[in-house]
Amino acid sequence: MLDYEKIIKDLTNWADGDSCNNCPCMDDTCYLAAEAIQKLLTINHFQSKSVGEAQNMNFRKVDMLTYAILSMNGAAGKLSDIVEKNICQGQDMDVHDLAERLGDVVRSVAVAAYDIGYSLEDILHLSMQKLEQEYKNAGDIRRSIYEVVKGI
Repeated sequence: MLDYEKIIKDLTNWADGDSCNNCPCMDDTCYLAAEAIQKLLTINHFQSKSVGEAQNMNFRKVDMLTYAILSMNGAAGKLSDIVEKNICQGQDMDVHDLAERLGDVVRSVAVAAYDIGYSLEDILHLSMQKLEQEYKNAGDIRRSIYEVVKGI
């Protein structure tokens, strides 16, 4: 098993000019690598902890995926309630409560991802790829509309 904390420490030391057995790294590469590893550890740790909590629950009639999806929808419903009360009833929006509910959704996503064999990092990468493709396609559509309007 890799000692990620040692790797982060070594990378940071090397970036500060420590020779690392005659292999100096004096640019931002090591800092960026350390930051990337730290973010990955945080995401993976979050997923691991979320899955551990879910596994400790006593599921009676549903599997972990069903539990995660139902929990996700429940949390999303609570998010909708917060926004609805702000828009329709004029109540102040409790952004801290909103943030906690967003955390509930992410925790449910982490458990669902695990149950289907994906890491949370995989899900985030897939989402970014999908978003990039949608924006690319949206740009093509906007450009096409502009060319039609320009030709009129």
